[in-house]
Amino acid sequence: MFGPIGELWVNALRMIVLPLIVSHIVVAIAAGSGLQRARRIGGLALAGFLGLLALAATFTLIIATPLIRGFRIDPETQANFLRSAGIAAAESTGPVEEAGTFAEWLLGMVPANPLEAAVNGEILPVLVATVLFAIALTRIGAAQRDVVVRFFEAIRDTTHVIISWILAVLPIGVFAIAFALTAGTGFAAAGVVGFFVLLTSVMLIAFTLLLYPITAVLGRIPLWHFARGVAPSQVVALGTRSSLASLPALMEGADNRLRLPASVSAFVLPLAVSTFKVNRTISSPIKLLFLAHVYGIALDPGTVALFIPTVMILSFSSPGIPSGGFLVTLPFYLAAGIPIQGIILLKAVDAIPDIFKTLVNVTADMSVATVVSRFAGLPDVAPGGTPVPDPGAGTGLDPVTALPMS
Repeated sequence: MFGPIGELWVNALRMIVLPLIVSHIVVAIAAGSGLQRARRIGGLALAGFLGLLALAATFTLIIATPLIRGFRIDPETQANFLRSAGIAAAESTGPVEEAGTFAEWLLGMVPANPLEAAVNGEILPVLVATVLFAIALTRIGAAQRDVVVRFFEAIRDTTHVIISWILAVLPIGVFAIAFALTAGTGFAAAGVVGFFVLLTSVMLIAFTLLLYPITAVLGRIPLWHFARGVAPSQVVALGTRSSLASLPALMEGADNRLRLPASVSAFVLPLAVSTFKVNRTISSPIKLLFLAHVYGIALDPGTVALFIPTVMILSFSSPGIPSGGFLVTLPFYLAAGIPIQGIILLKAVDAIPDIFKTLVNVTADMSVATVVSRFAGLPDVAPGGTPVPDPGAGTGLDPVTALPMS
C-alpha cells in the first residue's frame, strides 16, 4: 500500500533533479564571476571560505572513511535495504567488477551528446558539461552573459516552486519509504541509521573544536578570547538551527567582544551566514561514503574527487527554502550510484545532525571574520578585548553596519 506512494514521491524528486542542478551550477559559476573583482576583504573572505571547506573535506575523508568501513551491517539488514531500493542483492554485494582504465573513465566524463546522457540518467557527464558551459559563460560579454544567467535563474526559481510542492508532502513520502524498509528489517534498520546520526554529529562537533586552535594561530588571538566572542552566536545556533538567526549575535560578538574592525564584521559576517556552509564538506561526504557502504557500492576515486569540489561550489548556492540544500546535492549522490531511497531516509533523521551543522557554520563564520581582520591590512585584533581603532570612527558611519548613520 505504502510502496507506490513512496515511489510516486521519489519519481517527483527525480523529475526536477536535472533542471535544478543545471540551473544552480550555471548561476553559481557565471553570476559569481564578479567575485574576481571584489575588494581585498572580499577576496580574503572567499579564500578563507574555500580554505575551510577544503580542510573540512580532508578532515572528513581521513577520519570518517575507516570508521565507516569498520561498521558491520547484518547481511539480512543490508539485503532489505537493497530490496527497498529495488536493487537485487547480487548486484551490489557480489564481487566488485574491476574498474575500467583511466582513459575510459575520462572519456565518460565528457559526453558526446549531453541530451542523450540526460535521457539515459547519466548525471555525472551532464554535470561536467554544465560546469564547462558555465565557465565558458564567464568569458563572454557581460550583456550576453546576463541574458543567459537570467534564463537559468528563471529555471532555478521555477524548480524551487515545484520543490516547495514536493516538500509540502515530505512527511508522507518519508513515512512511506521508511515503512516499506522497516516492514522487512524491523528495528535493525534503526541501528544502521543511528550509527550515521552519531558519526555525523561527532564529526561536526570535532571540526567545530578544531576551529578554535586554527583561529587562534591564524588570527593571532587567544583561544579563550575567541571562545568568548563566538559563544553567544553558538547558543542561538543550537536553539534555532539557523545561521541567519545567529547573525545579530555574531555581529555583537565580533564588535563588542572580539573588537573586530567594523568594516570587516559588517561585510564578512552577513556574507558568511547567507552563503558559506562549511558543514557541507563534512556531512555530504559522510552521507556518500555511508550509503555506499550500506548498499555495497564501490566508489572509484574519480567519483569522490569530483564530488568534493562540486559540493564546495554548491555550498555557496543553496535554495532559500527549508531542506533546499539537500535537494541541491541530491544529483551528486545519484551520479555516484546511490539509491534515492537511502538519501531520503537519512534526510528524515537529519534533525539532530542539523543542530551541529548550524553550530559549525556559525563558528566557521566567526573564524573567517577573525582571520580576515588580521590579513586585511586593518588594525590588529587586540588580545583580551582591548578596543582597537575603528576605521569608521569620526566618519559618521554606524559602528555595526558601517553604513551612514541617519
